Amino acid sequence: MLNRFFATQRSLVLLLMLPVLLSGRAMASPYEYEIKPVSYKNLVATLYLPKMKGKAPVVVAFGGSDGGMNFGDANGKMIAPHGIAVLALAYFKAGDLPPTLDDIPMEYFVHSLDYLKSEPAVD
Repeated sequence: MLNRFFATQRSLVLLLMLPVLLSGRAMASPYEYEIKPVSYKNLVATLYLPKMKGKAPVVVAFGGSDGGMNFGDANGKMIAPHGIAVLALAYFKAGDLPPTLDDIPMEYFVHSLDYLKSEPAVD
């Protein structure tokens, strides 16, 4: 059942991002961005942060059953130049995380949101 949930994850990410990507902000000239490693609780994550005045909107990007950081990093490099911060998040098969997609605690994802609340550059 969990595998079916994550199989639709890519479509869900694109659907949730559609309003932002269709807005004028997404069509603006490219922003430079910095890549910040995240040190918060047990997260294995990287923040792609556009250099801009004010707070940047943010999305959390994580892959499906492939694990690791590849999906999140690819999305960070693609989306951050448009003025949208990206928290690239691994939830298994990276760092000290579980090696397989079994028994992933939902609190891990809550920690990623807690981290973003503590980051003053994102909204």
